[in-house]
Amino acid sequence: MKKFGLAFSGGGFRASLYHLGLVRFLRDAGILSQVTHITSVSGGSILAAHLVLNWERYNGSSAEFDLAAPEILNPSRDTALDRAHWFFRCCQQEHDPSPTPAKIFL
Repeated sequence: MKKFGLAFSGGGFRASLYHLGLVRFLRDAGILSQVTHITSVSGGSILAAHLVLNWERYNGSSAEFDLAAPEILNPSRDTALDRAHWFFRCCQQEHDPSPTPAKIFL
């Protein structure tokens, strides 16, 4: 049996999104199931971990893949929303002359 490996590079969350497209291509081409080794660094590790933990789903039907893949996208949406909330709270505190501990930790 030939060994076939994937190497996911770094580059933050954008790298994970790029690699997700590559994984989809390999799955659609019938090659993903032949992968025997996966290595990754930095942002590529996000998808590598998810891919390994959900190997059956990524190699299953298109519907299974379509349910697994968005799970990679959700952390970026949550993070952006969290940052927006954090920014709003910080700005609100700057304009409040007497912030209370409850307002600081909301």
